[in-house]
Amino acid sequence: MSLKQKLQLAEGMVFFGIVLGLLGAYADSGVAVCLLGLGVLLAGTFLLFRWKRCPECGDFLGRDNADYCPHCGKKIDYDAKKTNS
Repeated sequence: MSLKQKLQLAEGMVFFGIVLGLLGAYADSGVAVCLLGLGVLLAGTFLLFRWKRCPECGDFLGRDNADYCPHCGKKIDYDAKKTNS
């Protein structure tokens, strides 16, 4: 999976968690849906902090999707897939 795909998945989870939480808040008995939304939101946030790291130095990239790492200065290829070698 490329870094771009990982970030899209994690951001999608955060968005879906927010939507579930709001739906649960407006439903008559939506406590379970609200808690499910909170769980998905927290899981997506965890994955964002886990995956949004520089492939070279491993430092957190921050909120913006810059072309270069703010820590080591290496160019970030968001479309490159990591190989297990």
